[in-house]
Amino acid sequence: MAEQSITQDADPQAIESAPIEETSQATTRLKVNKRPKDDVSDDESEAEQKTEAVNPDNHTANDDDAKSSTMPAPQQQQYPISVFVRIRPLVGDEKENGHESVEYSVSNATQKKSKSKAQTKGKNNKSNGKPNTQNLTLVKCAGRSGTEDKKYINFKSIVLPTHNNEYTFAQVILPSIDNLFVGCDTCAFAYGHTGSGKTHTIFGYDAEHGMYGLFAQELVRRVQALQNDTLIEIRFTELYQDTVRDLLTKDKVECFLREDDKGNVHVRGPTVKYEKDGRVLVKMVTAVHVTETEEIYKHITEGVQSRNVGKSTLHDKSSRSHAFLEFELVNRELVDARAELPEQESILDVQKRKYDLVKKGVAGNKSKLPELEAKVKKLKARIKDLKQIIKKVTNDEHKPYIGSSFVFVDLAGNEFGKDVNMLSNDKQQEEERRKINLSLLALKECIRGLHNKKIRVPYRDSKLTMYLRKYLKGQGSKAIMISNIGPSKHLTKATINTLKYATLIANA
Repeated sequence: MAEQSITQDADPQAIESAPIEETSQATTRLKVNKRPKDDVSDDESEAEQKTEAVNPDNHTANDDDAKSSTMPAPQQQQYPISVFVRIRPLVGDEKENGHESVEYSVSNATQKKSKSKAQTKGKNNKSNGKPNTQNLTLVKCAGRSGTEDKKYINFKSIVLPTHNNEYTFAQVILPSIDNLFVGCDTCAFAYGHTGSGKTHTIFGYDAEHGMYGLFAQELVRRVQALQNDTLIEIRFTELYQDTVRDLLTKDKVECFLREDDKGNVHVRGPTVKYEKDGRVLVKMVTAVHVTETEEIYKHITEGVQSRNVGKSTLHDKSSRSHAFLEFELVNRELVDARAELPEQESILDVQKRKYDLVKKGVAGNKSKLPELEAKVKKLKARIKDLKQIIKKVTNDEHKPYIGSSFVFVDLAGNEFGKDVNMLSNDKQQEEERRKINLSLLALKECIRGLHNKKIRVPYRDSKLTMYLRKYLKGQGSKAIMISNIGPSKHLTKATINTLKYATLIANA
């Protein structure tokens, strides 16, 4: 296909008519063997973080990226991250200040006939991309003189400035909803420099729904069509200055990333100690169960209002945190078992301590040993039953979607001196910017490691990458990377940086 040159001033209808290849996911229904869910792990410990220095080789021998993947064979045939590029239009001050748009062209990849080694030897042959992908070329933006073109290849699709959120949803998210109903977890994360349109893409603004809102409409429609006891569970947290917070609580309760003995990472609530009986309980993060779209909007709108925002040169609602919005399909049996399990485990810990003290003669009467032993056995039996219930429900062949999740992640953007309000020497803004940059740098190191097929990828260098590890690795899951870029020539350096890492993932 001939490449079509597009600028911000181009005819919108001409842009709309540019051929866009439909992704094969739209018609393909995946069959995935579900992995046992992580909630039944016996041992969870709070993951220690080192975000002050990013070191790709800083790992322990038991890092889970050194373990063999439990992902089914069909999922290993293709790298599990689909990369999309979304180019927003000029906005706000960019228009008022007369910013020019970077000239770029979009082309569909073409499959060339293979040549023999003799035919290609000594030639500088460049790939034109994989089939069913699109390429993006930035015109006259590279090289020392800024007169060279820069080409980026193998994106699943490129969303143009004239395309709204509904079009973006149909291209990027809708084809992957089927994954959820066959037991494959999916994570869609928006990546890009500050002010590139990530939050608008995920959450929308004003009356225009973002990806999550349009997803919620489709999910509710499909769940209601099941006509059974399936519920939609939502959880909403943010990572702000290295601290995880629950956005579905009024006071934004601090949460923690906890890693179980299998290397799986979960967001958990605070640890509570009950003075009366000595129980120690790790609280679950707030979960809301809904069946209607309006219920979802109500809870998420309240959570978004609690999220940390600040000022940048583009707008005064720049996200200062990474937001994690999780949708999971559950039923009442699973919800009840998950709620009871940690309670029973905390009671068991107390009873075991009592039994041990009495047995050693440190406290109590040894005549009570049979009674204490019976309590311990009863608690162990109940815990075993609860774990079996969770395993049974989340591995039901007739309901493979129970226990499956779809996660939206709105990443904060890279922040540099010129990207923030430099009129105030705000120490808090400086610390926010530093933490954001460190976590995104850690993500870039992971992307680079995945592209270079390193045995050890530095997921542990940041809480952000620990959270995303499951999806970046494709552990029975898939991921969608939405690379947001701004068209202004003033943002060319940031745009090239975003496309650089998007290309690494697209070609991993």
